Amino acid sequence: MYLCPDGQLAASASEDGTVRLWNVQGQLLQEFQDPQAINPVSPTNRVSVSPAYSVDFSADGQTLVAAYMNGSLKLWQLDGKLIKTVKGDQGTIYRVRFSPDGQTIATGNYLNTVTLWSATGEKLHLLTGHKESIYSIQFSADS
Repeated sequence: MYLCPDGQLAASASEDGTVRLWNVQGQLLQEFQDPQAINPVSPTNRVSVSPAYSVDFSADGQTLVAAYMNGSLKLWQLDGKLIKTVKGDQGTIYRVRFSPDGQTIATGNYLNTVTLWSATGEKLHLLTGHKESIYSIQFSADS
């Protein structure tokens, strides 16, 4: 679970591919589900769902980014509207982080790489050299 910069909201990522937004009192406020992953005939029967493994808030607290097992990123508005899906590098993304200035997103995956993205989802850099999967990423305070 990850706290919003203002400390009033929290977000969680789950195996069923759903990202959930909570207030700090534990009340569910919003569920984020990719509309393309919901079967229109039977909304409870999800189609080709990829587990969500990590989520983070933008510096202004207005956007969520979620990382998925299928290597994609999804950017969400807090009202549940999907802003953009980014087809990431192949491989499960275990961790996603927004930089403190909100300009960069970093992902770490099972292919031993860290990818830096613009806040709009454009790939900036691929960082290599790790010998195992990346499970944790942190920016410095000045991004």
